[in-house]
This record gives sequence, C-alpha cells and structure tokens, in this order.
Amino acid sequence: MINTKNINRITNAIPNKVMKELQDLSIISTGPGSYCLYNTYNIIKEGQTFTVTLQTSETEMIFNTLKSAATWCSYDKRNRFVEAKRISVLDFKLGSIEADIILHNQLLKRSTKEDDKLIYAAKLTEEKFKKRQITEELNSFINESVAWQTKRWNKKP
Repeated sequence: MINTKNINRITNAIPNKVMKELQDLSIISTGPGSYCLYNTYNIIKEGQTFTVTLQTSETEMIFNTLKSAATWCSYDKRNRFVEAKRISVLDFKLGSIEADIILHNQLLKRSTKEDDKLIYAAKLTEEKFKKRQITEELNSFINESVAWQTKRWNKKP
C-alpha cells in the first residue's frame, strides 16, 4: 500500500506540467465507491445511487449506475452538453423501467385473473423492449467515451 510519504516523493519527482496532464487524464479511486475523474469531477456512491459533483461549482448530478456517471463526466469534460444531458435522461429512464419491471413481475406472479396476467405480461414485454433500447443507446455513449479516453492515453507527448 502506498503511504502519504511515498505519494509526496512521487509527486515531487514529476514536473508540474506533466502532473497536471496526468491529473487531467486520470480516474482515481478515492475510497469505497468514490472516484475523482480528470481532476474535475467527484463521484460518490450514496446508497444505491452515484452523485457527481464538480470541484469548481455546486453542480450535482445523480445517476443509477457508475458507468453512466463516469460517461456523463467524459461528455461534460468535452463540452458535449447535449449528449451529457441525454445520458442523464437515459440513466433516469433505465432506473424507472427497471423498477416497473420488478413491480409488474410481482403483480404477474400474484395475479389470479387470466386477464390481469395478460396485461402484466404485455407490460413486461414492452418494458423489457424499452430497457433493451435504452441500454443499447447508453452503451453507444459508454463505448464512445472509452474510445475517447483510450485515445487520450495513447497520445504521444
């Protein structure tokens, strides 16, 4: 385990310009469920959600998944605000649909009337389809974000 003394030695050995560049590229775990991204964003797990805060403002975003939170940060970092907003909306919708799926599964299992079972089964089918669509769109943002991060790390100095 690295202690503070060793971190200070490493920090002092790296020139300030290089250190700033590394911080701008870095995703660092700062504790259980907590991360610092690009020396700008903090992600903290709070219960079942992840809260993103910007170090330079009081802006706060809440996400259902760590992947969505980190992806949002990468789009916000690049000033791609339309896509960042879309990620936030998709994450919220996904959480809502997952809750609906759980509810309708329970109602389907408890239902004794055949008509009610058909209605719940139809709703479940529709919700699973919506979940698949949202997941695919979110994954396209995630994949593009990973490619952007990889490209940044592979850049020649």
